[in-house]
Amino acid sequence: MREGVAVMAKDSKDDAATGAGDKTDPADNPPPGPTDHGREGGMATREVTPELVESDDED
Repeated sequence: MREGVAVMAKDSKDDAATGAGDKTDPADNPPPGPTDHGREGGMATREVTPELVESDDED
């Protein structure tokens, strides 16, 4: 077991020297792709068009 700990410590030291050990929490970064901005618009917002909406009016 001590060998595994020594290897981990060595890797951590190497990463600290190169900056390769910098990892961010995935929750900090939003996922890629379109996002919904609610009623404010945005790429993932659906637009309701009059020709597709069924009206309740009886003509």
